[in-house]
Amino acid sequence: MAELLRKGDKGRSVKTLQRQLIRENNNALVVGEVDGEYGSETENAVLTFQKKHSDLGNTGVADLPTQARLIKVILLKEGSKGRGVKMLQEALIRFTINIPSGADGIYGPDTTKAVKTFQTQNGILADGQAGAVTLDTLDKALNVYYVGPGATGTIYTSVVRMVQSQLIQSKIDLPLFGVDGDYGTETTNGVK
Repeated sequence: MAELLRKGDKGRSVKTLQRQLIRENNNALVVGEVDGEYGSETENAVLTFQKKHSDLGNTGVADLPTQARLIKVILLKEGSKGRGVKMLQEALIRFTINIPSGADGIYGPDTTKAVKTFQTQNGILADGQAGAVTLDTLDKALNVYYVGPGATGTIYTSVVRMVQSQLIQSKIDLPLFGVDGDYGTETTNGVK
């Protein structure tokens, strides 16, 4: 996100903001969840965050300093619990990373291992903690709506793996490479 967000805005950037607000505060957005609409509840969650950081101003507008601080203060790691952790786990599972304990909202050893896998797949230092770089990469991957042949870069690896997994679940065989994160000829033919 690198744009000013305020009440009335809609879209992927708002969804990212909403995910970040929940990761930072498990009690944020209990009614609307992540819907991509910057309504009163999102505005109030931004205002609550701004009040915790007095140098940001109390506007309810997610300006660039507010967004930068929000991404900087979030750190999910072993021992973390709640809705933000559950959202992280659901996203990792969506990107075909196994978490034996499931999306239970508890950041334990299974989640640490899953985060390390995501980090390794996306060229991020694999420390098992979901901080700014990991969550930014995850959010960018969650916001991808199109991926095609030749897709490269950190955010596409997880998205391509998800597409490949869905092909296999749909009984479309990828016998040579399977779920490898590379959108090559085999994946192209499978999608066709």
